[in-house]
Amino acid sequence: MLERSTKDPQAFILESGWASVSLDVSRGLRELRSLYEHLQARILEMIETLDEAEREAQFFQHRLRDQNFAEERG
Repeated sequence: MLERSTKDPQAFILESGWASVSLDVSRGLRELRSLYEHLQARILEMIETLDEAEREAQFFQHRLRDQNFAEERG
């Protein structure tokens, strides 16, 4: 089986009932780099969203504190 798979990998893959698998290393590296860059961008988006949500929560807390302070004095 190993000998058959090394002589003609694409034929072995097809005989095994698997979908076509790209054995082109440079294509695979490009796909991995693209995925990596996409994930990096998505992570940065999520960090920015979390930072914004934190700022909004802090602002909301300050407003509540100011309202409570004004009611106590008022």
